[in-house]
Amino acid sequence: MKIRKLFEQDKSQVKKGRKRITILCNDSGGELEKFLNWWKAMGDIGHSAVVHCDVEQKSDMVKIFCDGDGADRTESITVQMLEEK
Repeated sequence: MKIRKLFEQDKSQVKKGRKRITILCNDSGGELEKFLNWWKAMGDIGHSAVVHCDVEQKSDMVKIFCDGDGADRTESITVQMLEEK
């Protein structure tokens, strides 16, 4: 499946509004955490921005919009470090 297809799925299945999203991952370089904190900061200051997700082909460029007027606001981001397996 092309990556762009992930963002073109039936939008009626995506619930909109306030929600808790929990992500369990190995963020080896801290990039996901850095991105989520950036997203939070943009919403907190009321700044709108477009994130360009480059998958190394211009035809597969995906844009994700952060609406900084308060619609896209992250209340908190908590990080709990887990023991290595």
